[in-house]
Amino acid sequence: MHSKRTVTCASTVLWAFLLIFVASVGMGCACNPAELMGGDQEASNDEPEDGDKKSKKKKKKSKIDAEELYAEHCEGCHGENGDEDPDFTDPDYKTSKKKIIKAISKGKGSMPGFKKKLDKDEIKALASFVREFNDSKKSKKKKKKKKKSKKKKKWDKELAQSLFAEHCAGCHGEKGNKNPDFTDDDYDASTKSIIKAIDKGKGAMPGFGKKLDDNEIEHLAWFIGQL
Repeated sequence: MHSKRTVTCASTVLWAFLLIFVASVGMGCACNPAELMGGDQEASNDEPEDGDKKSKKKKKKSKIDAEELYAEHCEGCHGENGDEDPDFTDPDYKTSKKKIIKAISKGKGSMPGFKKKLDKDEIKALASFVREFNDSKKSKKKKKKKKKSKKKKKWDKELAQSLFAEHCAGCHGEKGNKNPDFTDDDYDASTKSIIKAIDKGKGAMPGFGKKLDDNEIEHLAWFIGQL
């Protein structure tokens, strides 16, 4: 009788011990996945923050509206279609993007610099936008018209030199290197804009449209372009 009771008690204690062990293991398992999940969630929350910063920077760059910048800062002088002073659509306007960036940043002639108003990315976007005028359909049409012309105009160098000496050398120097310096590599005014300046005047310079005929004005513009 005693042995049976002893066995029964022992088995009861053993089962109780097993139940407590299983319960404690179960609780441990229940805690670990939660902790692991919590750690993963924190890591996953941290990663998008860096990703968000990068995406914000990309969005900021992509938000630059070069057309809007041109309308705000350039259209007043260079025209809505970029065909005024100088004519960006003129096939002869072959200024590099690097020179345009320099002109926008530091200014050129009567144009002020914009490096304090615009950041580097905005200035680059503006320069690219200006270059696009030269690749426009309007520019391509001009090129086609030039190809259709039967003969190229023959320039009379002696006539051009005498006209320059008489009407221009007094202010611009005999070699054309003064106010502005036509011999400077950075001087890249188009033939059209030079003709317009000679004809109607520009700044302190009077117009010569009443003194010179079209042929003489064209010769002068050509000669200045050769300096």
